Amino acid sequence: MNKISAFLDQICLHISCKAVHSEVRQELSEHIDELKDTYLSEGLNEDEALGKAIAAMGDADVIGTRLDKQHRPQIEWSLLLLTVLIALFGGAAMYFIGQDSGQIQFPRYLFFSGVGLAVLLSVTMFDYTKLFKLSWFFYAAVNLILILGLFGARINGSHRVVYFAGYGFSPAGLLHFTIIPLSVWLCQAERWSDFIKLFLLAALPMVLTALYPSMINILIFAVMLLVSAAVAVLKSNTLQNKKQYIFICCLFLFLAAVIGFFLMPEYLRTKLWAFIDYNADPLGAGYLPMTAQKWLMASKPIGATNFDILGAPIDRTMPNAANEYVLVNIITKFGWIAGLFLVAVVIVFLIRLFLTVNKVKNRFGFFLSLSACLVLTIKFVFSILMNFNLFPFADLSVPLISYGGADYCVTMALIGIILSVWRRNNIVPAGKRKTGQMKEKNKFLSFHDGKLIIDFKKK
Repeated sequence: MNKISAFLDQICLHISCKAVHSEVRQELSEHIDELKDTYLSEGLNEDEALGKAIAAMGDADVIGTRLDKQHRPQIEWSLLLLTVLIALFGGAAMYFIGQDSGQIQFPRYLFFSGVGLAVLLSVTMFDYTKLFKLSWFFYAAVNLILILGLFGARINGSHRVVYFAGYGFSPAGLLHFTIIPLSVWLCQAERWSDFIKLFLLAALPMVLTALYPSMINILIFAVMLLVSAAVAVLKSNTLQNKKQYIFICCLFLFLAAVIGFFLMPEYLRTKLWAFIDYNADPLGAGYLPMTAQKWLMASKPIGATNFDILGAPIDRTMPNAANEYVLVNIITKFGWIAGLFLVAVVIVFLIRLFLTVNKVKNRFGFFLSLSACLVLTIKFVFSILMNFNLFPFADLSVPLISYGGADYCVTMALIGIILSVWRRNNIVPAGKRKTGQMKEKNKFLSFHDGKLIIDFKKK
């Protein structure tokens, strides 16, 4: 055994990522034992069989060097570059919009852009596997902040805002960080009772968010949760009647939407009716969608429109032109081609998100990145549809584009989570599919017909 340890030590000297040392040592040891047993069956004694088995493995320095290349942290550069591209597009839009509007303080925007970038890089470099043991901490922390936020300042008698260092933010957006404990519970779910517990635990932060009220955050969170749970069911090897579960999820979402409609505040129901027919209340709930429609119809393919409403530009006719309706603002100032180009880049970005998540091998990492991906996708889709009057008006900004602080940082953190998971995709083991059973690994070693095969290309 000393010979095996010395051989493995020499290999691990070349592998800089210490997190994979135990996995490499275990797999190499297993194959050395297989080779040794083969040589013992051929009549060699213990020492001869062991020595020949180690020699058959090859040069330790060569193996270690090549395994080091295979198990290095990796960056999803295309996803990172798309994030930067959208952020730069948003920054340019905020700068030019700010020249004509008093709604934007560009130095403030630059400050939060810098903070958001720092958040993105910090979360990307963080070892996401450490979050597994901190799931209950995050669950308690999010709920505690949501409770404390209920005592924050009110805006227009409803939204609660907490002020820190002179900047205000709504804790309702922190609901999405519940994806950390939810992902831990999803990757361990084995029975229907586990999913029932999952929904019950998710109910508490959703109820607290409803007290703000922030129905759009609840809707985004509910859709994300149901889709993630449906994926967990479909991937399960133990659960039966999976199609029935998917049907129950869809029915649950429909019933929740109906109940939520009747329980939501009156002013939110008014906004929904205005979405159906905004001309019925043109000076009230229908004003913003009606005004957005006028600006979109008057916009040019390229360049700023000459249209105005009673001599006023869009910034004065729409108080949400730098946030919720920023895409309408961009189209009126730069033309339809610029707006549609931005939408196309966002679509490519979202596709890249799902392609990245689909390749994640670790079970916890998969559900964590999937949940973050779903939150980002739903926010992008809902906000863009809202700008084209295809979704009811809500307190929802276009991620990375709109003028904002806390929401910008939350978006960067969610992207950072996906990049962090991908960064360690070739380092972290696949993880458990169910108790006591490991998911099949992509082994880089195989042994067939007395021959050892080392596949350095296998990921």
